[in-house]
Amino acid sequence: MRKIRAIILIFLTVLVFILSCTKDEGININKYDPDKHDFVGVLLEHRCMLGPWDNPPILMLYDSTFNHASTLIGDISNEDSELIIGINGEIVGIDSIFVSSYDLLSAIPYHDFLVKKAGEFTAKKYPCLSSIRPEINEYLTNWNKTFSWGFESEDYTPILKVRMTNTYSTDTFKPYYELWYNGITGQFIKEIRVPDKDFCN
Repeated sequence: MRKIRAIILIFLTVLVFILSCTKDEGININKYDPDKHDFVGVLLEHRCMLGPWDNPPILMLYDSTFNHASTLIGDISNEDSELIIGINGEIVGIDSIFVSSYDLLSAIPYHDFLVKKAGEFTAKKYPCLSSIRPEINEYLTNWNKTFSWGFESEDYTPILKVRMTNTYSTDTFKPYYELWYNGITGQFIKEIRVPDKDFCN
C-alpha cells in the first residue's frame, strides 16, 4: 500500500511539473500598440487583510513608476501578476477600469528578477555597495531600490528597470545607478549612473 501511494505521489509530482512547463512555454506575448490598448501598466494583486481569509485578491494596474494605481474589474488572471499588460476597456466609477480584454506585453515577473539582477550586478561592479546573506547566498544592495518600467521608443520592447539610490547623501541630486533589462528575454540593456563615475573609487 505504501509503495502504491509513493508511486501515485511521484506520478502527480511529475504531472504538475510537466503542466507548469507547458504553461510557461505557451505564454503569448504581444507588442504594445497605443492604437489598440486603452491602458497599459503592471498588474499586481493585493489581498485585503480585513474580512474572511479567502476573499479574492484585488487586482490593480500600476503606472510606470508605481506611484499610481487603478482597480481592475473583469476577467483577469492573478497568475499574470507582476507582468506588463495592455488593456482594452474603459474607466468606470472613481479610477477603476473595466477590462474587456487584455494582452501580456512582458514575460518576466519584475520584482524577484530585478532584486536578483541588482544584487549580482552590484556585487560584481560596486562591491563596496554590496553585502551578502550567507544563509541563502543572496547578494544585497546597500542603496535603496526602486522599480519602474517602460518601452523602447522605436519598437516598444518592454523594459524592466531597477534604480539604486544613495538616500543618505546630502547632495541635492542624490547619486544613483539604474539598470535596464529586456522584459521578455531578461537580457541586460544598459546602466545609467548619476554622476557618471565609479562609486567605489
